[in-house]
Amino acid sequence: IRIDPATGLMVGVRITTSAGVTPVPWETLRAYEYEPGLEDLPESVKNLDGKKIAMLGFLWAIYEFDDIDEFGLVGNHWSCCYGIPPGLSDVVVVTLKDDQAGLSQTLNPIRVEGTFHVREIMDEGFPVAIYELKNATATVLEY
Repeated sequence: IRIDPATGLMVGVRITTSAGVTPVPWETLRAYEYEPGLEDLPESVKNLDGKKIAMLGFLWAIYEFDDIDEFGLVGNHWSCCYGIPPGLSDVVVVTLKDDQAGLSQTLNPIRVEGTFHVREIMDEGFPVAIYELKNATATVLEY
């Protein structure tokens, strides 16, 4: 795995999956610019709702920094750690399976697999996320 130092993106990486799991590149999710009510959501994203998918990205800790079982997955290394906040189409909220050990904070890329959902996740009337991955497994990858 190689990270482009100019963009913070993984390059030259292929998402491997087993039968029944759809690999999803970040470009698919980033193709949508959020509009309230998920107006004009592309079919390519709608069709993923409820499906088992696999993605690669970086851990963006939300609530915990050790034994992390819920986190944001971001595709750009700069979004997770260096102060450039991701947009709504640039983050997937991941909740690990109950039997998956929590992760430790890491700068290494991770592979996640779980059931994808697209919906508006609101906090005090404001959208905070639109993509989530439930009942997920996560594996920390090595460079």
